[in-house]
Amino acid sequence: MSAVPAVKPATPPPPCCEHDHSGGVRARVTLHAIRRYGDRILGLEELMEGLDDHDAVDLMAAQGIPIGEIRAWLAF
Repeated sequence: MSAVPAVKPATPPPPCCEHDHSGGVRARVTLHAIRRYGDRILGLEELMEGLDDHDAVDLMAAQGIPIGEIRAWLAF
């Protein structure tokens, strides 16, 4: 029986992560997921009310929110 080769992660784990047990698997993060992060975690629900996901993420970026870092965290 042969061992399964280790998979190199597509991206490194977030800096706050002490242990990476993901085996290199990263999720595909949608605009909706980023928007919901803004709604729930960052408290921007009222600000983004009535916007579609694309416009809401654009608004977050315009506010200086690091979309790339959020995407990396959610993908992990």
